[in-house]
Amino acid sequence: MAQLLQIHLIQSYPPALLNRGRDNAPKSAWFGAAPRGLISSQCLKHNMRQLLGDMLAEADLSIRTGYFDRVLEPALAGLGATDAEKAIVLQAVAALGRKLPKKTDGDDSDAKPKRGRKKKEQDEKPTAVEAVEESAATASMNNEDEDAEDEVGKPEPGRVMLLLGRDEIAQLAERMLEQLRGGLARGTPSEQIAQNLLGALGWTNPRAIDLALFGRMTVGAPVPSVDAAGYSAFALTVNSIEPSVDFWTAADDLAPDGQHHADHIGEMVYHSNPVFYIYHALDLAQLARNLGNDSGRVRLAAQAYVRATLFARPTGKAHALAPFTLPSLALIEAGPVALNAANAFEQPVRGSREVPLTRAAAERLMAHLGSVETMYGLERDRVLLWDTPADATPGVAAIRAKTLDDLLAWVGRQVE
Repeated sequence: MAQLLQIHLIQSYPPALLNRGRDNAPKSAWFGAAPRGLISSQCLKHNMRQLLGDMLAEADLSIRTGYFDRVLEPALAGLGATDAEKAIVLQAVAALGRKLPKKTDGDDSDAKPKRGRKKKEQDEKPTAVEAVEESAATASMNNEDEDAEDEVGKPEPGRVMLLLGRDEIAQLAERMLEQLRGGLARGTPSEQIAQNLLGALGWTNPRAIDLALFGRMTVGAPVPSVDAAGYSAFALTVNSIEPSVDFWTAADDLAPDGQHHADHIGEMVYHSNPVFYIYHALDLAQLARNLGNDSGRVRLAAQAYVRATLFARPTGKAHALAPFTLPSLALIEAGPVALNAANAFEQPVRGSREVPLTRAAAERLMAHLGSVETMYGLERDRVLLWDTPADATPGVAAIRAKTLDDLLAWVGRQVE
C-alpha cells in the first residue's frame, strides 16, 4: 500500500464570488508579491463532507450533535435497557458540558452538617434500587424541561458538540449499559456509577469514514480525539487577480408609466477569471489505522475522498453567478513525501492566444514537480486526468487516465 496520496488540481472559473470574507468580498491573499484569489481549506472541506454524505451509506457517516442523549436512547432501547436504566444513563450524558448554575443566597447544599444531627441521618444513603428510581425521576423532570426549551427553539447553553460515528454510538450504549448493571450489582454508590458511565466514553473505536478522513479534535469532551488522515491547503489562484465590481439595480414592475427607475441599487465584488491551484493529501497509513486496517473500507474511503476533491464546489453567490466547473487537470501521486506545489506559481501565470491560461498552469505545475523530483531524487507513481488531446506530452511521467473511473480504479490499486 502506498504511504501517501496527493491530489493536484487546476480549476478555472468564470466570474465568481466563491468564498467571501467578512467584508462580503472574495477572500484574497498575497503570494509571490502578487494579489491572488483564495478559497479557504475549511470551505473546501465543508463541501467535501457534504458530498461524502451523498456518496456513502448512512452507517459509514458520523453525526455532530450537542444532544448525545437523544441519539443514545434508541441504541439503549435496542439493547433491552429498562426505562429506569435508560433514565440513569441519559441523565449522566445529558450533563455533558453543561454550565453549573451559580449558587444563590441561602444555598447551603455544600455546607457541613449542622452539629447535633444524628450520625445515622448523616450516613444514610439510598439503596441501589432507590438510586435508580431517584435518578429516573430526576431525568424525567430534566427531559420535560428540555422539551419546553426546544418548543421555543432555544438550545440549552453550555452543551458540548460531539462528533460521533454511528457505529460508535452503538459501542458506547453497550459499554455504558454494562457499566451501569455491573455497578448496581456491586452496590456502587450512585455518584460513582454516574462517573463510571462518563468514563466509558473514553474507550471507543469509531469507524465512520468521514470521521477517519477529517478527524475529531475534542477539548473538554470525554470522547477521544481522532487524527485526520486528510490534509487540505488554502487554494490560490495561479494568476494575479484584482477584484471587480458589479453594479446592479432592481426596478418596480408596477411603477406608473414614465416612472421606471432603480428602486434599489447594489453592488457585488467578484473575481473575473480565477484559475485555482488546489492541493489535498491523504495519509493512507493513518486512514488504515482509523478504519481498523479494513482494506475494503480504506479503499472505499480513499476513492470517495478523491472523488470529493474533484467535485467540491464552493457555493458563494451560486444563484447569481452559477460558477459550476470541474478541474481541467487532476494529477494524483502516490509516494512517501508530501509536496504542495504552490511554489510553481510564485510567478503568476499568464495565458496567451496560443496557450490558454489553464493549460499554461498545468504545464507549469508538471514542470515544477518534475524539477523537484529530480533535485531531491523522489520516486512516485502518478495518474493524470487532463482535458487536452491524448497526444499532448505531460511534463512528468504519469499514466494517462481516459475517464474518472480509470483514475479512481488507479487510486483503489494504491491501497492494496
